[in-house]
Amino acid sequence: MKDIYYRPDQTEQLNLLDKANHIKEDRTPEDLLFQVMLSWGLPLSLPIEQQTIDNQTVFFVAGNSLAACFDTLTPTLIDAIAQRRPLRFVSSEQAIHKDEDKTNFKERFKQLSPETEVKFI
Repeated sequence: MKDIYYRPDQTEQLNLLDKANHIKEDRTPEDLLFQVMLSWGLPLSLPIEQQTIDNQTVFFVAGNSLAACFDTLTPTLIDAIAQRRPLRFVSSEQAIHKDEDKTNFKERFKQLSPETEVKFI
């Protein structure tokens, strides 16, 4: 992750769009997955299964302990993941194309898998 703590006196308006994405450009989905696992206290030794759902790559850690997708999110993909009832789901803000989709995806998890903790990085 990029350093996301900026001081107003050290920030110029010309650079604001560069600071909108806090994920470093050279990071792979696996890099993001490992970062999320570490931040949630999950051992990196847990089994990770990679599946393709709705033409997107989805990672399942330790069965349904964590589901992660950093590709483009669609309603069909969210439904397929939510129906598996993972304990946690994580994706990136970049995977969402419309602002209202983030709210809709969270609500869909509440309907299909209310116990799932949903997080966007």
